[in-house]
Amino acid sequence: MHFDFIFTILIPLMFLVLSAVKDKKFLVLLYYYASWMKYGLNIGFTIVYVLDLLNIIILFLLLKHFLIVKRLKIDIIGKYLLVYTILFYLHMLLGYNDDTPRFLYEMIMIFPTYLFFVIIIKSLDDWIKIIKYYIYAYIAVVVAGLTIFIMPFLFSKSFYNTYTFFDLGIYRQLLLQPSNYLIIPALIFLKGFKRIGVTSILFLLLILSGGRSALISGLITFIVIIYYLTKKNTFQLFSFQPKFIIITILISVGIYWGSSELITNSMNNPDFLKRYYQLLVNPELAGGARINYYTESLEQTKKNIYGWNHIFNNRKLRYLNEGLSTAMTGRTHNQYIAVLYAYGLFGLILFIFFVWTTIYVVIKIRLKTYSYKDYTLVLLAFIFIRILEGVTTGVYYDSLVATIILALATKANLNKKWFNNVEKVNNYVK
Repeated sequence: MHFDFIFTILIPLMFLVLSAVKDKKFLVLLYYYASWMKYGLNIGFTIVYVLDLLNIIILFLLLKHFLIVKRLKIDIIGKYLLVYTILFYLHMLLGYNDDTPRFLYEMIMIFPTYLFFVIIIKSLDDWIKIIKYYIYAYIAVVVAGLTIFIMPFLFSKSFYNTYTFFDLGIYRQLLLQPSNYLIIPALIFLKGFKRIGVTSILFLLLILSGGRSALISGLITFIVIIYYLTKKNTFQLFSFQPKFIIITILISVGIYWGSSELITNSMNNPDFLKRYYQLLVNPELAGGARINYYTESLEQTKKNIYGWNHIFNNRKLRYLNEGLSTAMTGRTHNQYIAVLYAYGLFGLILFIFFVWTTIYVVIKIRLKTYSYKDYTLVLLAFIFIRILEGVTTGVYYDSLVATIILALATKANLNKKWFNNVEKVNNYVK
């Protein structure tokens, strides 16, 4: 039996059991885990069916809630999300969206998933728990990627090829890319040597992943958080401890050797380094395909700046050039240009406003609560990473969704009793 069973059946099943016998919030852990694990998977993989089951459970819990409570109050950003989702529904119902059924189905579940988050978050403690589950889910994904990298022989060929693929002879490790998110909680929550060691390891795994967008977004966010923390708390990130230097050298040599051995078409250097080298010496060549996507998308948008441009599926456009077909399927590799093409200027303004209001809500929680500042900083950093990744990744809707749903569903700006109770505790502690 291959290790595929563990990551596509056993771990999701464990999350489902925990949600049934202990706490419904474990479904959130499954949501973040499965949402990343499904990348690159075809319909035959078990994890896709796990997501289907999860969506059925979410709809059942929502129906149960509405039958008992009759109504559900949502905050202002939830209303923005509803308006934006209605745009998507109209785009589909009016025949302007001919994308693959799977993608349509997943996008239809965005707003119900948001409502599910709202009904299970009943206090700031619940909100903190869910942020922790977000982190735990990405740890599980990275562990899966590291296991594949170290012991590929334990996995079936189809599973291994899904998550480790060659792109023009360049090796990439998809499941290591969430390391860019994990760097932030490691930096904020860990202390001393643990902070240095874990952060260094995560950066090395991120480099190994071959994801340039993930590396750049993670590095920029890391620098911003370092600037904020050193400015506020004057703590020293790096200390020249002999153990740290030795461990870093050993890890670097191990990854260099491991990647060279596992990547069959490498010559003198690991192939994932070629991606970064190409980005440094010839950015135009490195981003050539994406630049073509952007150009074609903007040219198509000029024909109808007000939106409702048709989104085709790949099968109908297979005879067009790659840049044009990518633009017209909404897969522009730029979240904002893709939204502009699909929904026009109004849709883009709504989308940006909706993202900014999300940031405002988290900042509002941060300013009003003393005890939760570390967690609000983590969530702000996650949103910032998503915003940066949206410049070079994502289709016309989903790049920001996984992170933003959590911020939207806090309800903290609706219930002032949360803040009053928290402030009483803070005053007592002081």
